[in-house]
Order: sequence, then C-alpha cells, then structure tokens
Amino acid sequence: MTEQYIAGEPTRSVTSKMTCVRAGTVLLLLLCLASSTTVLVSAGPVRIKAGDWIRYDSINRGQLPFPPVTAWSKVEFLSVSSPMATVLVTMNRTDGTEKVNTNSIRVAFDNQSSGGFSGFIIPTDLDVGGVFRVSGWGNVTITGETTRTYAGASRTVVYAPYGSEAGSSSQNSSGVETISYWDKQTGIFLEEITTAPNYTMSFKATTTNIWAASSSGGFKWQILGAIAIPVAGVITVTALLMRRRKHTTLPPQNESNS
Repeated sequence: MTEQYIAGEPTRSVTSKMTCVRAGTVLLLLLCLASSTTVLVSAGPVRIKAGDWIRYDSINRGQLPFPPVTAWSKVEFLSVSSPMATVLVTMNRTDGTEKVNTNSIRVAFDNQSSGGFSGFIIPTDLDVGGVFRVSGWGNVTITGETTRTYAGASRTVVYAPYGSEAGSSSQNSSGVETISYWDKQTGIFLEEITTAPNYTMSFKATTTNIWAASSSGGFKWQILGAIAIPVAGVITVTALLMRRRKHTTLPPQNESNS
C-alpha cells in the first residue's frame, strides 16, 4: 500500500516513507508507519475474532520499476475486544529475512479519533457511495461492488481507487492506476492492484481462516453423481427390458420323435 492508504506519522521523513511506498505492500507500510490519528465513520458489526488470521502474497508481473521488498505478510488477531484488537504482523522479505511486530488496531468505527492501522479494516457492510475517512488519505468513497475470489472463496468486495475522493480518478498522467479492495462482510483489506502499461503489482490475500475455501472438486463430483445415477438407472432398466423381450420372442424348439 501507499502512504495515502495506510495511516502515517506526519513527522516521519520523506525518505523513510518513500522506502515503504517502493515496497508496494500494505503491511510493510503498517510496520514502517506505526501510528495514526484517524476519524472513521459508519459503525458496523465486528466480525473478526481472536484466532483469525490472513496472509497476503506479493504477486508481480512485467517490468517492475523497482525490486519488490516483501514476499508475503501475515496478520494474526491475538485478541479482539471491540473496538480494539491486538495483532501479530509477520513480514517475510524477499531477501529471506523476517520482521515480526505486535500492534493494536481498531476493528469497530465511530465518530471518535482512534489509533491503529488506518485503512486495514474499514466499516463493514459499506455500499457504493459509502464514505469513510483514513488518515493520510482523507475521505474515501466506495466506487464499486463486485465478486472476486480471495483465499479460495468467492467474496463480495467493495473497492475504491487510490487517493479516492468523490468524483476523482485513480489514473495519473503516466497511465498508472491503483485500486484497493476490501471484504464487504468483515471490512478487512484484501488487495491492492497497481496497473501500468508494462507491469502489474498486486498485494493479495491468498490464505485465511476467516472464511472457508470453496471445494470446487466436491462440487464437480456432486454434478457428476447427479448425472451418472439417473443414467445408470436408465441403462439398467433398458437392459432388463431387452433381456425380457428376448426371452419372450424366442421361437419354440421342435421336440424329436421317439
């Protein structure tokens, strides 16, 4: 993620922030920019609980403008007591090293100032046109809702362009476009995709225990069974009828004279 997405400390140096931005990942920024002051709106039910976790992988294609820093990151919810949660963040770098950090985040939103990873969890059940505020980004307007696959399951997601304000565009003059996605039901961050003419960068949720992965194989076997059982029944009945007909139509055999 970029600085406009995740809350940052205003007094941090520009160099430090750009180092995080160059990584192109939300969780690296969570570690680099530790504090925030956020005004968030639209309280919703908390659907995250202690023991939940979610992992993000860096998925890049094309000619990247800089080497990726993060291979994957994982957020584990150690405790959840609305409106706050304690999370363990593990970041695995592309050089093989790891960084582990424990932080407090806000999982329920109201009209009060709060500290935490602003933008990592947004209000639940937001619809298109819904507005919430993220420090360093400003007012964020949900511009769309769709269905996408994350961590092996089809999820209803909402999205907003990078630096979103009402009516603004996420594409700059160089043709680079960045869109962020959140799970509508839980409000948790799912993916940020940066698309340019010659590369694509994505930081995407790939595994989690918050929802169950769909079993596509089981679904196919159910379809196969639904088709095979009636067909087998028809074949069996047809074979029996043909056998019975054969027996009833055989000509009588002539008996030999004594």
